Amino acid sequence: MSKRIVDLVFTAVVLIGTVYLWQVADSFPTFAKYRNVDSAFWPKIILVCTGILSVVILFENISALRLQIGKDRSSAGGAEGAADVNWRKMILMGVLCIGYYLALHLIGFVLATIGFMWLAMAVIGGAKKIMMAVFPVIFTIVLAVVFVKFLELSLPRGMGIFHELSLLLY
Repeated sequence: MSKRIVDLVFTAVVLIGTVYLWQVADSFPTFAKYRNVDSAFWPKIILVCTGILSVVILFENISALRLQIGKDRSSAGGAEGAADVNWRKMILMGVLCIGYYLALHLIGFVLATIGFMWLAMAVIGGAKKIMMAVFPVIFTIVLAVVFVKFLELSLPRGMGIFHELSLLLY
């Protein structure tokens, strides 16, 4: 049951963050030339998708929690078993996310994303070694191409020598 409560709290925080970021996107400056598809268009599309998914996950967690509470009341105090939260992994992933945010500005998008994905796959576990080696590189390249070439968005380039390396890549 504690896993459901953690999921419920996390999803509620994401939903609140989505509403806050929508308000931030509303404050973006508008340009007459791009009146229909302005600087807030893509962030708001992503925020709508995030908000919808958060509401669906929130509803699913509330339903599962109510069902679990009903089962616990009907049975005489069964063990939680596999639904326990792995606090170590959860804390490590939180630290990794904060580290990724900081690394984006220091070493740039490409290196930070590849490093983050390698470390995250190691913490989560279960992936084959070839998948751990190849997937982060391919995913990062595809993501960089989509952002830079198709969406024409700039990505964090890093500082110092990492900035120079990023200039060679994109």
